[in-house]
Amino acid sequence: MNNNLEKRYAERVSNMSDLEIVNNFNWETLGKGWTSGRATYLSCLRTEIIKRWGELPWCKNNTMTLKYPIVLVKNKLIQINPDNLKKELSQLTIDL
Repeated sequence: MNNNLEKRYAERVSNMSDLEIVNNFNWETLGKGWTSGRATYLSCLRTEIIKRWGELPWCKNNTMTLKYPIVLVKNKLIQINPDNLKKELSQLTIDL
Protein backbone atom coordinates (compact mmCIF):
# COMPACT_ATOMS: atom_id res chain seq x y z
CA MET A 1 0.00 0.00 0.00
CA ASN A 2 1.32 3.46 -0.91
CA ASN A 3 1.69 5.33 2.41
CA ASN A 4 1.63 8.73 0.71
CA LEU A 5 -1.64 7.91 -1.05
CA GLU A 6 -3.07 6.47 2.16
CA LYS A 7 -2.20 9.67 4.06
CA ARG A 8 -3.80 11.86 1.39
CA TYR A 9 -6.98 9.76 1.33
CA ALA A 10 -7.16 9.60 5.14
CA GLU A 11 -6.86 13.39 5.37
CA ARG A 12 -9.43 13.94 2.63
CA VAL A 13 -11.94 11.56 4.22
CA SER A 14 -11.42 12.96 7.73
CA ASN A 15 -12.33 16.42 6.43
CA MET A 16 -15.60 15.25 4.85
CA SER A 17 -18.96 16.03 6.39
CA ASP A 18 -21.20 13.13 7.44
CA LEU A 19 -23.28 13.66 4.30
CA GLU A 20 -20.17 13.54 2.13
CA ILE A 21 -19.15 10.26 3.79
CA VAL A 22 -22.59 8.79 3.01
CA ASN A 23 -22.53 10.08 -0.58
CA ASN A 24 -19.01 8.79 -1.21
CA PHE A 25 -19.84 5.39 0.25
CA ASN A 26 -22.97 5.19 -1.90
CA TRP A 27 -21.00 6.17 -5.00
CA GLU A 28 -18.57 3.33 -4.27
CA THR A 29 -21.45 0.80 -4.14
CA LEU A 30 -21.76 1.40 -7.89
CA GLY A 31 -18.09 0.68 -8.58
CA LYS A 32 -17.21 -2.54 -10.31
CA GLY A 33 -13.45 -2.40 -10.78
CA TRP A 34 -10.76 -2.98 -8.16
CA THR A 35 -7.45 -1.19 -8.09
CA SER A 36 -4.94 -0.68 -5.33
CA GLY A 37 -5.92 3.00 -5.22
CA ARG A 38 -9.58 2.17 -4.73
CA ALA A 39 -8.72 -0.39 -2.06
CA THR A 40 -6.67 2.25 -0.22
CA TYR A 41 -9.48 4.80 -0.47
CA LEU A 42 -12.08 2.32 0.78
CA SER A 43 -9.84 1.35 3.68
CA CYS A 44 -9.59 5.02 4.69
CA LEU A 45 -13.36 5.44 4.26
CA ARG A 46 -13.99 2.37 6.45
CA THR A 47 -11.62 3.66 9.13
CA GLU A 48 -13.41 7.02 9.20
CA ILE A 49 -16.86 5.40 9.39
CA ILE A 50 -15.75 3.31 12.37
CA LYS A 51 -14.17 6.38 13.98
CA ARG A 52 -17.41 8.38 13.68
CA TRP A 53 -20.09 5.71 14.23
CA GLY A 54 -18.29 2.69 15.69
CA GLU A 55 -18.23 -0.78 14.24
CA LEU A 56 -21.40 -1.74 12.39
CA PRO A 57 -22.57 -5.15 11.18
CA TRP A 58 -21.63 -4.20 7.60
CA CYS A 59 -18.51 -2.19 8.47
CA LYS A 60 -16.01 -3.76 10.84
CA ASN A 61 -12.27 -3.69 11.40
CA ASN A 62 -11.18 -5.59 8.29
CA THR A 63 -14.34 -5.74 6.19
CA MET A 64 -16.95 -3.44 4.67
CA THR A 65 -19.91 -4.58 2.59
CA LEU A 66 -20.55 -2.41 -0.45
CA LYS A 67 -23.54 -4.41 -1.65
CA TYR A 68 -26.13 -1.88 -0.45
CA PRO A 69 -26.17 1.91 -0.05
CA ILE A 70 -26.39 3.62 3.34
CA VAL A 71 -28.48 6.38 4.91
CA LEU A 72 -27.87 8.51 7.98
CA VAL A 73 -30.89 8.69 10.29
CA LYS A 74 -30.63 10.43 13.66
CA ASN A 75 -26.84 10.09 13.56
CA LYS A 76 -27.07 6.35 12.94
CA LEU A 77 -25.75 4.79 9.74
CA ILE A 78 -28.09 2.21 8.28
CA GLN A 79 -27.31 0.04 5.30
CA ILE A 80 -30.34 -0.35 3.06
CA ASN A 81 -30.32 -4.13 3.03
CA PRO A 82 -33.88 -5.32 2.39
CA ASP A 83 -33.37 -8.25 4.76
CA ASN A 84 -32.42 -6.07 7.75
CA LEU A 85 -33.98 -2.69 7.00
CA LYS A 86 -37.21 -3.27 8.92
CA LYS A 87 -35.27 -4.35 12.02
CA GLU A 88 -32.92 -1.34 11.79
CA LEU A 89 -35.74 1.15 11.34
CA SER A 90 -37.79 -0.35 14.19
CA GLN A 91 -34.92 0.43 16.57
CA LEU A 92 -35.17 4.15 15.80
CA THR A 93 -37.66 6.48 17.41
CA ILE A 94 -38.58 9.22 15.01
CA ASP A 95 -39.83 12.44 16.53
CA LEU A 96 -42.36 14.24 14.37
